[in-house]
Amino acid sequence: DFLTAWIRGYYHDGRLILNLHQIAKRYITTWCLMDFSIVLTEWINLILSSSNPEDTGGSLRFTRVSKLLRVLSAARVVRLARVLDTFMQRCISENSRLVISI
Repeated sequence: DFLTAWIRGYYHDGRLILNLHQIAKRYITTWCLMDFSIVLTEWINLILSSSNPEDTGGSLRFTRVSKLLRVLSAARVVRLARVLDTFMQRCISENSRLVISI
C-alpha cells in the first residue's frame, strides 16, 4: 500500500488527478508519515525478533505501536465511507441509491 500510494490517482473538485507530482505532493501532506511509520515499525519488529528471539520486550513494544498505527490508518476507510455517503446523498437519486446499496 505504501508503494502504490505514490502513483494512485485521486479526485479533487470532481476531477481525477493522475499527475505523479501532484499525487506525491498530496500523499506527502496527508498519509505518508502514517504509512511510513507503520512500515518502519514492522521492519524494526522483524529485525528485533530475528536478531534476538529470546528478548521479546523490545519487539513486543514495537508490535503494539505497529498495531496502534494500523488502527489509526483505518480511519481512512471510515472517512472514505463518509465521503461516499455524502456523494450519494448529493448526486444520486433515491432509487439509484437503493440499487447501489443492494
